[in-house]
Amino acid sequence: MLGLVTASIWAGYIVIVRYGMTSDYRPLDMAVARYWPAGLILLPVLLKVGVRDLGGVGWARGIMLTLFAGPAFALLLSSGLRLTTVSHGGVIAPATLTLMTTLLSILFLKERLSAARTVGLLLIGSGLILIAGAAFLVTFNRDVLIGDLLVVAAPSCWAVFTVLLRVWQIDAVRGTAVVSVLGALALVPFHVATTDYGDLIAVHGWADIGMQFFGQGVLNGFLATLLFLITVSRIGPARAAVFPSLVPALSILIGAPLLGEQPDLSQIAGMAVVTFGLFLAVGLYDDWRGKRLAAQAG
Repeated sequence: MLGLVTASIWAGYIVIVRYGMTSDYRPLDMAVARYWPAGLILLPVLLKVGVRDLGGVGWARGIMLTLFAGPAFALLLSSGLRLTTVSHGGVIAPATLTLMTTLLSILFLKERLSAARTVGLLLIGSGLILIAGAAFLVTFNRDVLIGDLLVVAAPSCWAVFTVLLRVWQIDAVRGTAVVSVLGALALVPFHVATTDYGDLIAVHGWADIGMQFFGQGVLNGFLATLLFLITVSRIGPARAAVFPSLVPALSILIGAPLLGEQPDLSQIAGMAVVTFGLFLAVGLYDDWRGKRLAAQAG
């Protein structure tokens, strides 16, 4: 149940950012909504483990992690979702994250892929071509293609962050706390210098701004991370890996009726291919096959 809630929050994050970008927020506003609340919530964690060396992470590594998983991630994603639809972004983002994390793990962690995981990665790539390529070839929409590429860039940055955590053996909660706090601090001077807060409130209202802060910062920035770690501790990483695979379908199921952005046949086909590819790429088939062989041997 917690895993499904987590996947729904991740899907909802794509939807709420897309909604914000169609409601005349700036990418900088979206980055603030993502990192200011999460940074404030996770500040006590960082204070507890020690600010002097960022809880053992170190300032050099902390800054490097923030470069990849901090404001740049949110700026790229929101800029992309200004140009492309939720049916594109909701599928492309999780698919790219899995694809790039796996490829980087092969290169830098010498991770080996089974045949099933290799097929999964190929299916993910094929699904992305169906979604992004078909839209460009059929409609020649340059803006959508640029938006798709920006959405690809955002989770690619997050994939580097994920691999760096493994290479440097940094606890996920501690790494998330460092990125959230440093990212929040980095955004302060830029947002204060470029924002008329009276105008921002007049245009969007407290309720809408509060929804962005709660949805992006509290739910996605903090709660989803916590719930996923709890899910992993309860059912193990192999079974927990199924939930990120649900994000493409959930993002379209949530976003299509709320935003009025109905996917076409090529996008639905691409979503199905990507979702199946994700199931294979995260090792779910290998886990099932291993258990079956073990049961037959016993």
